[in-house]
Order: sequence, then structure tokens, then C-alpha cells
Amino acid sequence: MWTVYTKQFQGGVWATVIVISSVLTLSLHLVSRRSAQEHSTSFADSAFAIIGTLFGQGTTLRFQSTAGRTVVLTALLLQLVTLTFYTSNLVSALTVGPPLPPYEDLQTVYSESSLKLAFLRGGMQLEYFKNSDTAFYQRMWRSVADDDLVGSEEEGVARARRGGYAYLAWEIFFRLRYGDDCRLIELPASYFPDYASFAVTKNSPLVPVMNKMKWWKELAGKRTDCAALESAPVELKTILTPLLLVALASLTSLAVLYVERCLLSRHPDI
Repeated sequence: MWTVYTKQFQGGVWATVIVISSVLTLSLHLVSRRSAQEHSTSFADSAFAIIGTLFGQGTTLRFQSTAGRTVVLTALLLQLVTLTFYTSNLVSALTVGPPLPPYEDLQTVYSESSLKLAFLRGGMQLEYFKNSDTAFYQRMWRSVADDDLVGSEEEGVARARRGGYAYLAWEIFFRLRYGDDCRLIELPASYFPDYASFAVTKNSPLVPVMNKMKWWKELAGKRTDCAALESAPVELKTILTPLLLVALASLTSLAVLYVERCLLSRHPDI
């Protein structure tokens, strides 16, 4: 359930944000200890200041040196970058939709405990499983209960649409009737292929005509690519450039601290 709040970013993005936040915490703690213009701040207070900034709450600590203000500005920049990409992905997910279920074949569907298998009562699909010599198909056949059998193809598809069921349908029927419905997904592989033909009179003039036609390609229907309607988490390569700028700004604060200390050692009255 908690992945709802973390799936906007891939793991690499979250790890990079945590690393940069840790560097900012160390930088702030170091600046407060080494800069003559700052009050010494504990590591815990520095961490709370950075975390508060990332969550848009700010901090009550005051920073007088250029190095300290650079660290705080860098933390604000990190908060802006992460918030922008996070909310943009969240809005996209609400507009487009969640990722498609990761079902690749019948094995992954059968192993999913939240799904039951539905078959057409008296249909040939069920006979394929019943008479198959494959042990996996036999297990599927034995797992089918009477409540899992439907009276029509439309009823089976309706069960799959409501959720909780995976329905084994004829491919041509499914694509022609529901091929453009992205509320339903079709497994990449087809099972139990069968053949059909038209019977005509012997030596009929229609035979060479029908042999040259490509009607079967149109009859098979097309599979709609519903992957274009799903949202994906933000990858590290997408957000890498602004994160590198944030990391560079964090290192810049340490360079500014070094310059300030050098100037103060040479000109104590500054």
C-alpha cells in the first residue's frame, strides 16, 4: 500500500536524492562548525533543517555566511526539482492510468492468487485443458470449479472486466469485439491454435479468388497497444542532469567555505 507514495520514482532516483540530502546535511553541519559567522549546529539539527526544507517547511536556523546560505539554497533547489518531477508523474498517472499488470503467460496468471480462471461451459477451450498431456494444463483443469464456468463469451469477458477472473476467449472474437478496450489486456502468447476454412463446391470459380484474398488478416483483428496509456516511474536518466547540478551546488558551498576561511585568516577584521 505504501508503494503508492514511492512508485513515482525508480529506486535509483530515490537513492540519489537520499545521497544528495546526506551530503547537504554534512555540508550544513560542517559550515556551521567551521564558519566564524555561524552558530555551531549539531548534526541532528542540520539533518532536521535539510529534511524540513525538502518537505517545504523551512527552518528557524539563521545563516549569516555565504557558504551557509548556499547550502540552504541548494536544499531548496533539490526540493524544487524533486517536487516538480514527483507531481508531474503523479498527475500523469491520474490522467493516463496505472501500469499494466505484469502477466506474461498462463503460468503467471495461474500463480496469481487473486485471479480465478473462467471458461466457456461446454466450449472447446475447456476440452483442450481436460485432454492435454501437459501436467500444468491438467493442474489448471483440476482447479476449475462449476462457478468458474460461464454461459457465453460475453459473460466471461464481463467477469474479467469486473476483476478477479482471467477468461480464456477465442482470439478473433476478443479482438473484433474488445480489441480496443484497454480495460482488458491480452496475453502476448496464443494457446491451442485451431484452423477453419470455407467449404465451397468442387471446381468452384470462387476458389482461386478466395485464395488470393487477404481476408484472414482483417478477420484476425488488431491488438490495441495499451502500453501507451500507462504511466511509468521517473527514471534516473530523466532527472540526472538537475540532480547533478544540485550535487555540484552542494560542493560549491564547501568551496565557498574554504574561500571564506582563507579570507578570514588573512584579514581577521573582515
